[in-house]
Amino acid sequence: MKDTSNWSFDEVVEFLTLNGFIEIKVDSSHHIFKGVVNDITTLVEVQYHANVHGMIKPGTLRDGIIVQSRIPAAEWRKYARMSTTMRKKYRYAGCLPLTAVAVKKQKR
Repeated sequence: MKDTSNWSFDEVVEFLTLNGFIEIKVDSSHHIFKGVVNDITTLVEVQYHANVHGMIKPGTLRDGIIVQSRIPAAEWRKYARMSTTMRKKYRYAGCLPLTAVAVKKQKR
């Protein structure tokens, strides 16, 4: 997993979860995640229509999931090159966990 190709469904879900996204809906094989990136609430649809090798198609990741997430493609590539240990500590600086957003709104 060196760039924005060869990502499995589980790897995409892990990346989104580490960046504060939560799964809000599952409709058949379509999983919808909600997150906050650069103070913008965003929804990401991740389809579990993996190809025969269990990987998400590169075009689906690049043109769909990454764009919807609002997390720069460079951050996805950076994460892909990290060791397993470093991945567990990773979070894009522009992402907030939804719980932190709720607390921030209450203080206003």
